[in-house]
Amino acid sequence: MADATTTEPAIRFRDLEQRSEHACWRLHVVASSDPARVGSIHRLETGMTLLGRNPTGPGAVLAFADHTMSRTHVGLIVRGAENRVEVVDRGSRNGTWVAAHRVERAFVGDGAVLRVGALVAVLEADGGAAIAHDAPTREVPGRTEVARKVRAATAAAAHDALGVLVSGETGTGKEFVAAELHRRSRPDGPLVRLNIVAIPETLFESELFGHVKGAFSGAAEGRPGRVREANGGTLVLDEIGELPLVQQPKLLRVLEEAAVRPVGGRADVPVDVRFVASTNADLDAMVQQGSFRADLLARLRGHRVALLPLRQRRADLLDLADEIEPHTEGRRWAEALEPDAVEALLLYDWPENLRELRAALVRLRGGAAGRMATAQDLPAQIVEAVRRRLREANAEPEHHELASAREPRQTRPSRQALLELIERHDGNVGAIARIMDTHRKQVYRWLDYAGIDRSMLDQARDDARS
Repeated sequence: MADATTTEPAIRFRDLEQRSEHACWRLHVVASSDPARVGSIHRLETGMTLLGRNPTGPGAVLAFADHTMSRTHVGLIVRGAENRVEVVDRGSRNGTWVAAHRVERAFVGDGAVLRVGALVAVLEADGGAAIAHDAPTREVPGRTEVARKVRAATAAAAHDALGVLVSGETGTGKEFVAAELHRRSRPDGPLVRLNIVAIPETLFESELFGHVKGAFSGAAEGRPGRVREANGGTLVLDEIGELPLVQQPKLLRVLEEAAVRPVGGRADVPVDVRFVASTNADLDAMVQQGSFRADLLARLRGHRVALLPLRQRRADLLDLADEIEPHTEGRRWAEALEPDAVEALLLYDWPENLRELRAALVRLRGGAAGRMATAQDLPAQIVEAVRRRLREANAEPEHHELASAREPRQTRPSRQALLELIERHDGNVGAIARIMDTHRKQVYRWLDYAGIDRSMLDQARDDARS
């Protein structure tokens, strides 16, 4: 007979243990001047992965049609025993940037934002859990492990009629998850929403359960109430943590008996409703404090879907943007933003989550009509927050585009205009900078973006001497 005090897990439970000893890594390409690479995801195998225009060397390679990248620009090294990735610049001309800090060698973790030439990418540590690689949906877009977990949890909840509790910070998209759940489980029935905060306590029962004619002063006619309106479908109870304690037993009765009694009524009315509750509150802590009933929480939390804030799902940011505020010119946001704007959006922490993102997108769309939007077009608080992070980290922001994003910036000259300037000024970058009222580094950036090789400057100078 086995020793009852042993801490060895039972054989039948061993498969439930976490098997992954270290993270698997994926590189999400959020923006790139190589259209074929935008939105692509690359699994980083153990060892070295080299990035560049035409990288050569040991290990795997990822080539980008990007004139701002060196031939072999940067190496990403994954070691099986470490939950981090080593980033090694390979002597590139334009440098390698991690969170807007220029690095020669750095160790980075999950969610790190990389800038390599015009490439902006996010590293994701995939926990290796067995989650189906499903297709993104309109309500729950994104291809990160975080997005797949949300869709998996929603799909699992759709198979029965238990209550669902959707939790997350304000603005993380709880209403979209509720819509996804309704679409998966009861698409032919009504989807009804009720914001608990918006209902005066004295009207709670009437609003939720309905009332009969003459039930109280002013009840000139009967009303079905939200529960019966949702019969055969889904009732979403937003901000359930705000439900007064005195009203909680009344909601619990509906959940347990699948019936409501209208105010002033004499009989129960059976209902078939899927309840979805959402909250940004810690309901377990409220139970401990005595402000939320444990039995009601148990009924509401038959399934749970937890949403992470935007700062913890940076790789999904532009996919979310395409759904919550589509670009009016028929383009995806990744095609409408310059790399500096994408980088700033990814580095910002989004304290108000999707609500704040939508406001920023509206501003970008209106301020950059007909051209690619830059960080200069972003709301000031976003760029200032990113620059503050640089200063606090003792970075050298004057060497990065985001350092001057709020200052007036010239429109980038076209490729043809730059070629004419090179010919007119015999390849003299200093002269071009003076004419354009800018500095030499900016001229070199323009040349790189236009795909003009710097050997053309030498050729122009040689032609002038001959």
